[in-house]
Amino acid sequence: MRLRFSARMAAALAGLWVVAALALGYYVAADVSYNKVAAPPLDDTFIHFQYAKQIARGRFFRYQDGDSVSTGATSFLYPILLAPFWAVGFKGLSLIWAAHFLNLIGLAAAMSFVFLILRRLIPDDPVLAYMGGLAVALNGWFMWGVASGMAIAVSAGLLAAVLYFVLVHLQENRPWPAAVSLCLLAMVRPEGLVLAYATMFAFVLHRILRSGSVSKDDESAGDQAASDDVSADETSGDDGVGSVEPTSAIDRLRRLSGRAWSGVRHIGWLLWVGLGLGTIPTIVLAVASGHLTTNGMLVKSHFAHDMDWVRYLWETGRTIAAVPGRLLWSASGLLPPVMFLAVLAALANLLRKTTDESKRRQALAGFGIVLAGAFLAIITFYGFLIEHIEHHERYYMPYVPLVVVSVVVGLSVVAQAVSHAGRSAFRRTAMVAILVIGIGGLGKWARVYAHNCGDIAGHYLPMTKWMRSHLPKDAKVAVHDAGALFYLSGRRCYDMIGLVTNDFRPPGGARAGGFIWEMLERIHPGYMVIYPNFLPSISRLPILRKIHEVRLARITIAGGHVKTAYRIEWNRLMPPDRPAHLPGPYADWTMVDALDEADLVSERAHAYVVDHGRFHGASRFRLVPFHEGAGLLIDGGRAYSGHETFTLHGVKPGQPLLIGLRSDFGRSLDLEVRIDGHVVGTWRIGTSEHRRNHEAFLPIAAKAITKASPRVKLRPIGGTDLATFHIFALQPKG
Repeated sequence: MRLRFSARMAAALAGLWVVAALALGYYVAADVSYNKVAAPPLDDTFIHFQYAKQIARGRFFRYQDGDSVSTGATSFLYPILLAPFWAVGFKGLSLIWAAHFLNLIGLAAAMSFVFLILRRLIPDDPVLAYMGGLAVALNGWFMWGVASGMAIAVSAGLLAAVLYFVLVHLQENRPWPAAVSLCLLAMVRPEGLVLAYATMFAFVLHRILRSGSVSKDDESAGDQAASDDVSADETSGDDGVGSVEPTSAIDRLRRLSGRAWSGVRHIGWLLWVGLGLGTIPTIVLAVASGHLTTNGMLVKSHFAHDMDWVRYLWETGRTIAAVPGRLLWSASGLLPPVMFLAVLAALANLLRKTTDESKRRQALAGFGIVLAGAFLAIITFYGFLIEHIEHHERYYMPYVPLVVVSVVVGLSVVAQAVSHAGRSAFRRTAMVAILVIGIGGLGKWARVYAHNCGDIAGHYLPMTKWMRSHLPKDAKVAVHDAGALFYLSGRRCYDMIGLVTNDFRPPGGARAGGFIWEMLERIHPGYMVIYPNFLPSISRLPILRKIHEVRLARITIAGGHVKTAYRIEWNRLMPPDRPAHLPGPYADWTMVDALDEADLVSERAHAYVVDHGRFHGASRFRLVPFHEGAGLLIDGGRAYSGHETFTLHGVKPGQPLLIGLRSDFGRSLDLEVRIDGHVVGTWRIGTSEHRRNHEAFLPIAAKAITKASPRVKLRPIGGTDLATFHIFALQPKG
């Protein structure tokens, strides 16, 4: 079907754009009237703003001057779209207006493309198609995301564009728009890249099914010009996979591979070029940052937890089972069975056309495969990679156009059970009910949105104002919310969660106190601004002195009631990288090496490996302030019950070795010690007083030291937990 753009069609699209502007304006007005300032509801919005500022200044995805390239924005395209606005004067908090403008375009595009898709799929009912377009904006939950200043509406608009232009390509063989939209979708989010590849896979799958259901005579009769036609090579019999049914497994495999290759070739080179161009940013950022996985995905995914495979598979299975519900009826107000059954009906109706030989029905079948592939890609992506359901499950908001299209088509399919005269009334009545429910939720979600923005206006804006007034311009500040505190204060910030500061990318557990502390020791920031309850082990450190706080009586989305600024008193600490005391006979020995557990740089240098020894789902890092006489020593470490293995350097072979271990173990323990695979003895570690530095030492005979870099393995006997914080190696002087 080819749509004809008439004055009536233009008026319909203009009406959708007016509704989009009114819906977004309603949310922005709620924010401004409640908070007296236009503020976003999320700190993450300011992360996009900071990257946009840096791009406008010529610092390609470097969060602050001097940083390496990082991927905390997650979206490649969105900060680039914001950057020109910052360059022409939308600086500071005013950049939110540019974000609203971009998301208005994304919302209007999503509504328009949903309307156009439904006009093609249900050509006999333009009113139903128009109501489908309205349903996108008349959804309070989705409008919260549109107004958040994030890339949600832009992503939704690009997804809707891809669905529409894919349908156009299937029906009319027009690859250019589909190629461009696929390219942009692949750039906007990692999920967009996954969806773009899923779409191309759906094309190939459609081709395989198509070539298996259309006879050679039918293909040669008149469909050669279509983009999904089978080539002469495939049907000529030259490759041994002609119209004769295969007689062996090898023949079947050859025929299947021939169809697959035909599908790859006949998709069209433009679509492959578009997909390739859309993949380039991901490759560039991976090379520039040194990490294929974006920081945001790592922090918020299953990979942020140092867990065994049994636990990982369990968590993944739970997430996969939950994703369809979050995707289809998150805050929709509809009964879950209605949404679920409607989507199933739509997919079943479209996919059953794969065996039909008419060109129109084949196009619909191809679109059905694309829809099914999109749902499967989303479920797989969130199930295996990222389960993040905070902030009203905002990660599922961009897929509203996909859900609306599927639900409307599903209602149309269900209406087939009604008499011909009543079909139109049935499906329109159902859509009116959906729209009424959506309109009813707009007010509720506008209030939620305004209150969430109030958390930013009440916490982050006053704190950044205080930082500008009271902290030196060259101050280094450790934070766990790196958006507004840096973008609005202009002070140099280090993100302890690892979204924008690559050095803090979590090796297991985004809030692992011991690992964070070791990085802080390297950077030595003078200040820290955090929600104390967000990082409890860090906030309780005795060297933090509170110098300011901002309290919020009511929180709706923020991390805590109190945001606190601390001065870090580094001068109160004893050095952790040497023993506090040595046994008498070894007092004059010299230290040849030291391993600092939880310090990833030191661990890599010593080829450190830890085996936790049992099922677990936490990072098992430790952070302990030790009291040594009148002094204070803070150290990060690892806890394990399996074993830890490491390589010492600078050791003199043929000389005795003294290994020292710092721990806070509360009862005696036997520790098996191996040097280069050979057991050299059992180490008896005694108890230590609470919060007291406990250092145990084991002498190793000279004959056991045969290498300059011996490999040491420590294993608690009996599978009991041991927390180690520093390993020291000492030998006699001279």
